[in-house]
Amino acid sequence: MPVSVGRRSVGRRRQSWKNYERNVLAACCSAISLCLLSVALAEPRWLFLHGGGCNQNYIGLSEFFSVGRLVLKEEGSSSSLIAQTGVAEPKAIVYLSGRDTGVSVAELVNCVTGDMLILIRTTIAFCILAILSSACAFLLDSYGSLQKHLKFMRRNAVWHILTVILCVAVSGFCFWVSELSYAQQMSSRLFPGKKVEVDFSASFYLAACAGAAAVLGTGFTLLRRYPTDEEEQLQRLLSDYDGLVGEEPMQLERSLPAGDSLGSLPPPPAYVP
Repeated sequence: MPVSVGRRSVGRRRQSWKNYERNVLAACCSAISLCLLSVALAEPRWLFLHGGGCNQNYIGLSEFFSVGRLVLKEEGSSSSLIAQTGVAEPKAIVYLSGRDTGVSVAELVNCVTGDMLILIRTTIAFCILAILSSACAFLLDSYGSLQKHLKFMRRNAVWHILTVILCVAVSGFCFWVSELSYAQQMSSRLFPGKKVEVDFSASFYLAACAGAAAVLGTGFTLLRRYPTDEEEQLQRLLSDYDGLVGEEPMQLERSLPAGDSLGSLPPPPAYVP
């Protein structure tokens, strides 16, 4: 019976330490980053295009999940852009995404190039890595593990910092894609004097907000004061001592034989000087 009581007391002490190691604010920030990055990855509005030769006003990462290919359509091809404007182009860069829309395979005419396609797929990979890192940060902050390596990563905000770096990389790749897209739209515009606009849309700002939430999570983790190793050992010793003091009377009582008590013990011998 004393062994089970001791195990329960040790379990309560470990649970109290885990509750102390949990960081609710940092876990909330990592959860926000996780949600924002997931929405940004699925949202089909990363770049806004206007005035160029692209047949769509918005480009999103979700259009490039499937394995597609770039093709060149010669003059007189049956692309929707040439059919609507009646202007014959020598060549049009068409991206076939492979998604069946019910009528034909979805096409992006004069929207992306080979270099842009590589950068867009790299951005998708970095977004997925940022989602995974924010999920790891959320699990560590909410669980409060006492394992040595996990505690080191949690206290030093390793996963939060990695999420910030990945979000910054995603923003940089988006800026690079916007520069290449602007050059592509300038070269494929229908009229020489037409104004071309290439701007960031909702998903880019969602990814930026996810990076800002990760920065807050980093601050909540690094600015929190944690006890040193010596203080942790001292606290554990004090907790163990308090538990032992509380268990000693019960252990002493249960160690006596049945029917015996302190009053039934024989008196000590008389004092003889």
